[in-house]
Amino acid sequence: MPTSTLSSLALIAALGADPAPSPSPSPSQEALYRALVVREGAPTCAELAPLSPTLVEDLVYLTENAKQPTWVGIRAAECLLTDHQEAALPVIIGWMGRSDAKGFALVAVEKLDRMPIDRAKAVARAGLAGPLAETLRPRIARLPQAELAALATPVAK
Repeated sequence: MPTSTLSSLALIAALGADPAPSPSPSPSQEALYRALVVREGAPTCAELAPLSPTLVEDLVYLTENAKQPTWVGIRAAECLLTDHQEAALPVIIGWMGRSDAKGFALVAVEKLDRMPIDRAKAVARAGLAGPLAETLRPRIARLPQAELAALATPVAK
């Protein structure tokens, strides 16, 4: 069996069986998966760029579909949060409002201090308004930026 077929089968198996199956991974999504699946020595976000002509879309695909090993989705999310925040902002804000995206929301809170303040506030507010609010609130309250930490402090009435 050709290597590309084997890696396609491995990626499809790692995606899990969702009630609404995702489209089959594209060649660039497969290449990114293979790059990120290594336990140690994964490439940097910048090193992933040559693997995909649609890098942001492909990283989003991996966050939504690569279930095993879990670090593939987390690494893809970290690249979106550090190198592609502006393009991925709707996706990042979406994680904050989904209980099934808790891991991505936690990683997003860790990266808030590396975002422009307006963008960081939008992400934090989305988290504080969603189903993960009680998990995210103490983490946001501990952020070093006073403007962000203040968002997690209840307003006295």
